Amino acid sequence: MTPTKSIIDGQTLTSFGGTFELGFFSLGDSKNRYLGIHYNGTSDKTVAWVANRISPLNDSTGVLNLTGDGNLVLLNGTGHIFWSTETSNAINPVVQLLDSGNLVLIEGTSKNLLWQSFDHPSNTLLPGMKLERDLRTNIDRQLTSWKSSSDPSLGEYSYKMHINAVPELFLWRGSAQILYRTGPWTGRGFNGIPETKTNNMFGFNLTSIEYEATYTLEVLDNSVQSRVLLNETGVVQRLVRSKSSLAWDLYWWFPNDPCDEYANCGANGVCNTSYSPSCDCLRGFNPKSPQNWKMRINSDGCVRRTALNCSSDGFSELQQVKLPDTSNATVHSSKNLEECGDRCLKNCSCSAYAIIEGSGCVTWTGDLVDIRLFTEGGENLYVRLAFSELGPIIRDGYGKKKPVMVITISSLAGFLLFACFIQLLRKKNRNKKQDRKRSAFLNWQKRLDIILGIARGLLYLHQDSRLKIIHRDLKASNILLDEDLNPKISDFGTARIFKVDQIEENTKRVVGTFGYMSPEYAMDGIFSVKSDVFSFGVLVLEILSGKKNRMIKQAEAHVNLLGHAWRLWTQGRCLEILDEAVGCTYPESKVLQCIQVALLCVQERSEDRPTMAEVVLMLGTESALLPQPLRPGFYIATPLMERYWSTSNKLTVTIEGR
Repeated sequence: MTPTKSIIDGQTLTSFGGTFELGFFSLGDSKNRYLGIHYNGTSDKTVAWVANRISPLNDSTGVLNLTGDGNLVLLNGTGHIFWSTETSNAINPVVQLLDSGNLVLIEGTSKNLLWQSFDHPSNTLLPGMKLERDLRTNIDRQLTSWKSSSDPSLGEYSYKMHINAVPELFLWRGSAQILYRTGPWTGRGFNGIPETKTNNMFGFNLTSIEYEATYTLEVLDNSVQSRVLLNETGVVQRLVRSKSSLAWDLYWWFPNDPCDEYANCGANGVCNTSYSPSCDCLRGFNPKSPQNWKMRINSDGCVRRTALNCSSDGFSELQQVKLPDTSNATVHSSKNLEECGDRCLKNCSCSAYAIIEGSGCVTWTGDLVDIRLFTEGGENLYVRLAFSELGPIIRDGYGKKKPVMVITISSLAGFLLFACFIQLLRKKNRNKKQDRKRSAFLNWQKRLDIILGIARGLLYLHQDSRLKIIHRDLKASNILLDEDLNPKISDFGTARIFKVDQIEENTKRVVGTFGYMSPEYAMDGIFSVKSDVFSFGVLVLEILSGKKNRMIKQAEAHVNLLGHAWRLWTQGRCLEILDEAVGCTYPESKVLQCIQVALLCVQERSEDRPTMAEVVLMLGTESALLPQPLRPGFYIATPLMERYWSTSNKLTVTIEGR
């Protein structure tokens, strides 16, 4: 487009590759007319940028002109200016729409860039576009939401860069309320979004100096299109599609769970979606308002139990976390953990430290805000505690473990304890040789027959029986096997009878066995047929693996059998869960089908789980196309689980007599 040409309503300017189009359009039911850039050739004309989002035209008389001195101007029929680039003094100016979606105004002779739409984001971040903050020039390039789907004027949400000790992106509502933050940049991605790491499809880049930070994303796969959208409800979405598709798929979004909410657990609190309630205090801290925490009002946060003493403090390590808000943090030149810990230890105001890749040593003062635990990803945080709060293992300023020395009363006592330990070890080895001989007897077909038998029995209780029965305590010890290894469901002491049209029931007295209970039943007392389905899913995983649903220690985290199965599933290694005693002869497709059905049964939300009728159908049909399972409930071993699993695997609760 040159000064001799104009674009009127009904005409368009198309990028060289045909990906984007500049033109006039209306949104939804609105009759207002806007000038902007949208994807070309799509049925919905997805909008990527709007020029006159604040000043819409009320008719179709709009015209886009390029003046001789290089000012791009949007006018209506009466000559009123609705929008312009406010540029001038150019020689031979030219406007181009690039295939990246960037509208550029350049000087034709020198090719100097005079103006570009990428410097003025609206609600969409395209590959190559920048989110930028420069404290010297006060540049603040950010995403701002639309007011509604038919009104692109400024909404109440913004997504922008903050330059603290380490750059982070923050989601704001208005100018006073932080809704979400990404966590600090680690050189590979944002610490609080493990999903946003460079892979073979997408790249993420952040460059920063003392006063400036710039974030961009790029698409590495040429067959894919991608955009980041801040929608009108305040959700940041990553949308992708193949170039041959018309539909956009949701790749990730945030906030997407309670722990994403900024400071959900208050100062010195830590959030974990695997627990219920999801908020807990950091080690060495107690709720500031215990009564509020009982009501699950956690905004008051936590306070120290024991005052610090600079000369004797130590550090407690918190692994795999979203690091705290860096507004009260400082970056130091020291790069290794020992130097960083030493620096924090010598500064009596230092409350925590961490090593962040690409930045080095980061220390915090005062309260620690907006921490959450991850099952995968995250960084390690070292929190300062009084010596008495450190327990049998303390951490010095270098992050090393130091055992607290325990003096034995006599060497004889130590010898006796050692002898007892050897005897217990021998007994344990004998027993192991015996969960192996028995396991070998249960080949694949027998395990599958047991699974199918339990499924049919549970279906009878839920649907085919004259009475609709919810068992409420389905577990391995309540499955009896006859001489032919046919399973029988037993122990109906806690069962409930439902009316024909009854869906669920709520009780204040939770009964059953921890590890088999569904999240909604264990936490809120709500039980239904889906509670038994959850227990069945746990049973299936136990039968397949030969292991109980108890804590499995791994290098990354303490997870139970559900978490172990889920991790293997997401990594494409789920056959590794199968008991070695099964041997090498088994149909892989059927094993995978059983694992997938089990994971569908233990999904966190009851409405996502199948009914037993659907389970029997899925298990009995070789060609059944199964949905992809979502995250299981209770897939991390909580302290409560560890305490009860270490004894009898029983949860002490009120037992309801019958």
